Formats: sequence, structure tokens, C-alpha cells
Amino acid sequence: MFLSKLSPIICIFATISFFTACNSASSQNTFNGNDASEYNASTGILKDLRDNQSYKTVTIGTQTWMAQNLNYETSGSYCYYNTDENCKLYGRLYIWSAIMDSAGVFSTNSKNCGYAKICTAQHPVRGICPKGWHVPSKSEFETLISAVGGDSIAGKVLKSSTGWNENGNGTDAFGFSAQPGGERYYFGDFSNLGSVSSLWSATEENDTFAYDMYLNYDFNSAVIANLSEYSAQSLRCVKD
Repeated sequence: MFLSKLSPIICIFATISFFTACNSASSQNTFNGNDASEYNASTGILKDLRDNQSYKTVTIGTQTWMAQNLNYETSGSYCYYNTDENCKLYGRLYIWSAIMDSAGVFSTNSKNCGYAKICTAQHPVRGICPKGWHVPSKSEFETLISAVGGDSIAGKVLKSSTGWNENGNGTDAFGFSAQPGGERYYFGDFSNLGSVSSLWSATEENDTFAYDMYLNYDFNSAVIANLSEYSAQSLRCVKD
């Protein structure tokens, strides 16, 4: 199932110089840590040694996924309502150039990928994921959806069993535990905490829209959607 979401269109009426500023601002990553990770397959725990945060993981079919949203801090990332506690609960929200590591801090494969540019990165794209992991492609999300029974029920079985609005919880049948971390639009408005899980992919539709996997509290399906690359959404990394 495919859906085009009407996120705010960024910089459409801007001058050429403002287009440049948009890309420049979204490409400033910072890194001061040890670029390594530790993965314990027996416990299913991934430790990101860049900031020493740990994440649960889950293997579904042939894929191993983070079972929590990434919370690595970088330029172009936000806590919902700018509150640290929301980052602890739901991970950070990232604009697309941030998840792609457009500054080339961790790899040059997706350097300069960002809003209003066609990205020529070759998959897999590490982006800002821990070493040994990468940003999922659209096709990898499609593989996940197929592995859990298809798009009509994938939302129900992938959503966490608590935390969703209006009894919209899932069964979390596979341990993916999709969290309703909400979204942030370009102009700084936050929306849909408790209602939406929107997980970025590394696949573009065009130079201003990229694909994500979209889950909502009020339906059981999982949707491959597209949205503005300057919106900020959650990220789940998948093992290389």
C-alpha cells in the first residue's frame, strides 16, 4: 500500500540562496566519540559506542532490526516538544539529510544527500546508524511487511502493545515494538505523539520526498508513504 502524505512543502517559494541555506543547515553533523558498536546476538542488545546508548533488537525473517528508535544526537535532530524525556522514551526525530549523514561524518556514500538534491547513494546506506547497521531501504521495509503477514495487518503486529492513543495499541507479535513518536514539521510544529510512528527509509521518490513506513493508531495496516525530506521523523536501523 502506498500513500502520499501532505507534510508541509519546504522552501517552495524560497529564493535560490534559501534553498542553499536549507541544505547547508541540514548537513551539519557533529561527532566526537568512538565510531564502533557492540552487538550481542544472544541477548539481542546493540550498544552504540559513539554515545554508549544501548538498544534492543529483534530478528524477523532474514532481517535483524533495532527494536527501539535511534536516539543518537546530531544536527537536524529533535526531541518531541524539545523535551529530553521524549527522546528517552521515543528516540529522536530526524530530517532526511540527517539520517543520511549528508556531511559524510561516518561514510561518504550518502554525502551531500538532502533536500532539493537528487541523492545517488548506493544501498546499503549507513547514514547515522551505528557501525555495522544501516538505514533501511524502501524494499527492506517491504520485506519486513511481507514477513509479518502483509500490509493489511502489519501495523497491528508491529506496533507496541502500550502507548498508543485511543486503544490503538498493537499486539507487538514480533517484538518490533513500533513506538508512536510523532513528527516534527519544517516550521517547528510537533504533531501526532501517541498517534503515529513514521520511520525513514534511505530511498527517495524525488529530490524533495523520501519514503517511510507509516503506522497509525487508528488502522491496522502498515503504509509505505512519502513525505517531505525536511520533516523530522523517527529512524530504525537494520543490521548489515
